[in-house]
Amino acid sequence: MLGLVRFLIASATLSHCCSFKIIVNSEFTIMHWISMRLKHFKIGIHEICAFCLIVFATVLRIILISQGWPETDSDEGTMGLMALHIAYRHEHPIFFYGQGYMGSFEAYCAAVLFHLFGASLFTLRLGLVIIFALFLVSIYLLTSQLYTKNLALITLSLLSLGSIGVLFTQLRAIGGYAETLLFGSLLLLLATWLALSYGRNLPIRKRLLRYLMYACWGYLVGLAIWTDLLIMPFVLMSGLFLLLLCWPDLDSWAPTCVISSFIIGVLPVFIYNIRALPERSSLFYFLLVYRGDTTGQFLQHVPLIQRMVGALLIGLPNATGANPICFTQNLPLFGLFSPTSFQCTLREGSWTLGCIALWLIAVFLAIKALWQQRRQVRTGWENFEDRQTA
Repeated sequence: MLGLVRFLIASATLSHCCSFKIIVNSEFTIMHWISMRLKHFKIGIHEICAFCLIVFATVLRIILISQGWPETDSDEGTMGLMALHIAYRHEHPIFFYGQGYMGSFEAYCAAVLFHLFGASLFTLRLGLVIIFALFLVSIYLLTSQLYTKNLALITLSLLSLGSIGVLFTQLRAIGGYAETLLFGSLLLLLATWLALSYGRNLPIRKRLLRYLMYACWGYLVGLAIWTDLLIMPFVLMSGLFLLLLCWPDLDSWAPTCVISSFIIGVLPVFIYNIRALPERSSLFYFLLVYRGDTTGQFLQHVPLIQRMVGALLIGLPNATGANPICFTQNLPLFGLFSPTSFQCTLREGSWTLGCIALWLIAVFLAIKALWQQRRQVRTGWENFEDRQTA
C-alpha cells in the first residue's frame, strides 16, 4: 500500500494535476499504514521491566570484566590470539587452535570488537556479555510464549544474577558456553513459534514467513553444531518438537529450506574436513576426546554406585549453579567419612532433591495440561458428531 501511495503521488506530480486534497489523503494513508504496523509492537510494563533487568545484568557483567575478573588462563589467551589473527592478519581459522571440533565463533565476534574498541582482554570478553544479553532477550520471549510474562520476568531476575561459579563460566572466552545458551534458546524459540503459528490454508504471506523461520532454524542448527556439539540435545528436542507438531509441513518447501540453510550454517565443518588429513578430522578429535582420553579409561574402573553418587552429589549441583561445591574427597564413597563429608552430603543432597522435585512438578504440570487439552478436544469432537447426527 505504501508503494501504491508513492506511485500516486509521483504520477500526480509529473502530470501537474496534484491537488491539496490528494496530498492530505496520501499522508493520511501513510500515517494509517504506520499506525497499523506499530500495533504489532506493543510495549507494556512487562517489556519495560524486562529491559531494565537485561540492562542490569549487562552492566553488572561489564563492571566485572572491567575489573579483570575472572582471571584469565591459557585457553582464553588462545582465543584472544585467534581473534588477533582474524582481525589483523586476515586469517580464517575454522576451529579452536589444536582442535577439530569446537568452532571459532567467539574469536570472530572478538575480532569485530577489536576493530571497534582495540585489542584487550576486556574487549575479548565484551562479546560474551553481548551474547548473554541476547540470550536473556530470547529466553524472555520463549518463556512468554510458553507460560506467562510474569514468569518470564522471574526467569530474567534469576538469570541476571548468578553464583561465582556461574559468572566465572559466563565471562571467560574459552568457547562453547555462551553460544550454547543463545543458540539453544533461539532454537526452542523458533520451534515454539512455528508450532503455535501452524495452520492449514494459511495466506501466502504467512507461509513465506514460516519458510523463512524454518530456514533460520536450519541455519542455527548448522552454526550451533559447528560452534560446539554440546548443543545437540537442544537440536534433537526442538527438531522432534517440530516433527510432532508440524509434520504436515513435510509436504511443503519447509524441508528444503531447513536442509539448504543447514548446509550453509555447517559449511565450515565440511570445508575443514575436506582439507584436513584423516588424523586431523573432526571425527578423529571427537573419538579422541570422548573415548581415548585418560579420564574415559579411568571411568571404566569406577563402580556404578560411585558414578551415581557422583552424578547426584557433584554433577547435578555443579551443572545447576550450586555454590560452593564440595571437594570430591568430602563426599561418601570418594573419601574418608568425617563431619565435613556429612555437611557436604546434606547440603548438596538437598540441592539435588530440590532440583529433582522441581523437575517432577514441571513434568506433572505439563502432563496435566496435555490431559486437559486432550479432554477438551475429545469433548469438542463428540459435540461435533452429535450435531452431525442431529
